[in-house]
Amino acid sequence: MRILKYIGLFSLVILTACSANKSKEPLSSAVFIDGSLNRTVKNDVTGSEINYKKLSIEKHGSNETPTGTMEAWAVIRNHTDFDQEIQVNAVFYDENEVASKFEATPQRVFIKKNSSATFRQNSVEQGMKLYNIEINGAK
Repeated sequence: MRILKYIGLFSLVILTACSANKSKEPLSSAVFIDGSLNRTVKNDVTGSEINYKKLSIEKHGSNETPTGTMEAWAVIRNHTDFDQEIQVNAVFYDENEVASKFEATPQRVFIKKNSSATFRQNSVEQGMKLYNIEINGAK
């Protein structure tokens, strides 16, 4: 009976340690919030992965502006045969990974069929070092 207590306690400690180390999206990245724009699902029959890719991120990055603010940008490609309208937003962070107190309004981006478009957004605060670009479907 005593050994069962120790096994239970040990299991609880392990579960707590594992749950405290949950991964999150890395900073200075571009991600799809809307899974219908770009997602991968597993085919239960064959075991292979199927990629439903309407849009993809060709590249992304940031630049420091002459005024000391940060500009984040992303080149987004439309793989469909019809025009896409999406909402894109950048969230800026300082060197301590603290989000800027100024929340930007998402921008509408229109991408012609089988082409790409570039999203650009500047931070309001100076000294921003990191960013996350969030891509969502138009609402």
